[in-house]
Amino acid sequence: MHRQSTLSTFSIITQASRPQAAADAAAKGAKLLQEHNTTAAFTLYERAVGLLEDSGHADVGGDVYRQAIAAMVAANQLDSAAIMLLRFAAACDPTIAAITVQKCFLAAIVVQLGGDAIEAAWATYQDALEVPTFATSPHARIASSLFDAYASGEAAAVHAVVKSNAGILMDLDTCVVRLVKTLPTDKGLMVAAAALGEQDESAQPDLR
Repeated sequence: MHRQSTLSTFSIITQASRPQAAADAAAKGAKLLQEHNTTAAFTLYERAVGLLEDSGHADVGGDVYRQAIAAMVAANQLDSAAIMLLRFAAACDPTIAAITVQKCFLAAIVVQLGGDAIEAAWATYQDALEVPTFATSPHARIASSLFDAYASGEAAAVHAVVKSNAGILMDLDTCVVRLVKTLPTDKGLMVAAAALGEQDESAQPDLR
């Protein structure tokens, strides 16, 4: 019932050429659905974000992105959450929302590490370094330190990085902070030993 009502509202507002209002309506409907039907909720979140992006209003859709990301993390859909974080980063103007861009990239990496997707996290990190706003930031240095710690195979090394960078890591969105506190998993360390051990050290920039 909630889904049908929300879709009707979404359609009416969209036809009235009010994309931001339609996106907000879809996001509110998704929030109502997410405890009972995550598939339908994620469909609505995808519609909301897609509408913002297609209409050129993504830069003002931060709340919609954050709601979608939190729902995906809560449902343990970490791959989807990481992708949404990267879409959020792409939606932001790096000249006026630099901190948001930096947080999104670091959060995406943390989410992928939390899901033991070490190679995906490394790929995200490499791509993010192509964005100057991120590459020169403390968030990039933290990501680099996390990969070094994972490559060591020592949980204590990861814990030390988290502890010494708590000011920035604990300032990420609450759903991501919860994942930070679970790092690393035993499986994550095992995967990292193989995945990161094969990386050419020359490909790892010195961000210290």
